[in-house]
Amino acid sequence: MSSTQTNPSSRILINAVSAIVPLVVALLLGIQTKVDLGAWTKVLPHVIGGINTLTALLLVVGFVLIKFGKVEGHRWAMTSAFLLGGCFLVCYITYHLSNPSTHFGGEGNTKSIYYALLLSHIALSILVLPLVLRAFIYAITSQFEAHKRVAKFAFPIWLYVSVSGVLVYLMISPYYPKRTVDTSGEAGEARIDQPAISDPGDRKLIAQQQEQAKEFTEEQLMRSFSLTERSGKTISSQELRGQPFIASFFFSTCPGSCKQQNDQMRLLQQKYRDASIRLVSISVDPEKDTPEVLDAYANSYGADKNKWLFFTGDIKYITRMASDVFFLGQIGPKSHPDRFCLFDADGKLVGKYNWHEAEQLKQLDEHVQELLGSK
Repeated sequence: MSSTQTNPSSRILINAVSAIVPLVVALLLGIQTKVDLGAWTKVLPHVIGGINTLTALLLVVGFVLIKFGKVEGHRWAMTSAFLLGGCFLVCYITYHLSNPSTHFGGEGNTKSIYYALLLSHIALSILVLPLVLRAFIYAITSQFEAHKRVAKFAFPIWLYVSVSGVLVYLMISPYYPKRTVDTSGEAGEARIDQPAISDPGDRKLIAQQQEQAKEFTEEQLMRSFSLTERSGKTISSQELRGQPFIASFFFSTCPGSCKQQNDQMRLLQQKYRDASIRLVSISVDPEKDTPEVLDAYANSYGADKNKWLFFTGDIKYITRMASDVFFLGQIGPKSHPDRFCLFDADGKLVGKYNWHEAEQLKQLDEHVQELLGSK
C-alpha cells in the first residue's frame, strides 16, 4: 500500500458511512409515525443551529492557524469541528425520529432563497461527507500530502455546508413550534397558550363551563353547529354523533403553526386508522378556504374523506361556535389557539389539549382510549 492510500478497512468504513447516513436521514424524513421521546427534543433544532455556527467558526480558525504554521492549533480546531459533526448527526436523527418536519412559511423571493440554500446544503453535505472522512483518516495516519490534496476540496464545501446550515436555521426558526403565550400578529400566526398542568385536558374547567351554560337558552348560547365540508355538503354536529371526534382550527395559508398542527393531525389519523373516531379541521379563513381549496389542502395531507373532515363557513358564525360549543376564545379571521378539542360520541366536549406539549398529547390519547373503551 502506498503512503497516499487508505487501507481497505478504512475505505470500507468511509463508503459505508457515506452511504448509510444519507439513507437513514431520508428514511427518517419519510416516516410519518414518530417516536415520542419527550418535549425536550423540540429544542434540538436550536442546538443544531448552534453546532453549525460553532463548526463554521472552528473551520475558519483552523484554516487561519494552518496558514500561519500552527499545526497543533489547526489539528485541535479541525478535530473539534469533526466531533461536532458527529454531535450534529446525533441531534438531527433524534429530532426527526420524534418530530414531524417543519414547513417553511415564507413566500416569494424569500421562499426561493430558502429552498436554494436548503437544497444546496443537503446536496453538498452528502458530497462532502466522504471527503471529510478521507481527509481525517489521512491526517491521523500522518499522510499529510494526501490530506492536503483532499482538504483543498473538502474545506470550502464543508464551510459552505456549515454556513448555509446556519442560514437555513435562521430562516426557518420562526416556524418551529413555540411555547410563548401569544404569537398572533398581522400575518395570522396562531396563538399558543400555556398548558394547564393541574387539570389534564381542562376537563374540570370544561365541566364547570358546561354547568354554567345550562342557564342559557339556545338563542343565547349555541349548542350545535352546521358547516360546509370540503365535499360541498353541509354537515351538522348532530351528524357527527355516534363516535368521538378530535377538532382543531386552522387556515390553509397559515405561514407556520397550522402546518405543524395538521402534521400532528395526520399522525393521529394514522394512529387511529382502525378506531371508531373522526378528525375535524375547521377553517378560520373561509373567504379563501372554499370547499375546493380545502379539498386540495386535505389531499396534500393524505386525509381520508371519511375519517378526516375539513369544514368552512361564515367567520362570524365560526367565531361564535368556537366560543359557545368549544369554549375557545381567540378565534377570529386567521387567528386561533393551538388546541385539539376532544368530543365524545354524544357530541359533548370533554377535553382540550395543547398539541405542542408531548405530555398533553399523551393525555389526549389516554382520554381517547377512555372514550373508545366506554363505547
